[in-house]
Amino acid sequence: LQIVRTCRSTGIEMPDSPKFYEQARKNDTVEMVLKRIADKCDRDGIKCDLVFVALFSSEQYAQVKSCGDITFGLVTQCVLPKTISDVAIKKSYSTMLNIAMKINMKIGGINTKLLED
Repeated sequence: LQIVRTCRSTGIEMPDSPKFYEQARKNDTVEMVLKRIADKCDRDGIKCDLVFVALFSSEQYAQVKSCGDITFGLVTQCVLPKTISDVAIKKSYSTMLNIAMKINMKIGGINTKLLED
């Protein structure tokens, strides 16, 4: 994945592939999908550092943040179809770098430092 290479090029340690995938089923709510992820991590002893969420629309963003970050304690990185298109089709390095910086911040990394006088 290009995002993994971009993250690594900026110093973020990432595995070669996700620990697992969870896909929404036909009648799933955002909460149902995130609950399955949280339950699988608990059941299988998986330390979940980050959940990538491909959104169908921007309206789902608030639900993902509420359920993921607050209800289930999952750190989430949401991407919209346009963002996926920019990365996959246009190979937009600036978009990938922006996502990498967001990921780094969410997992406790430092993106910038102020110089002392």
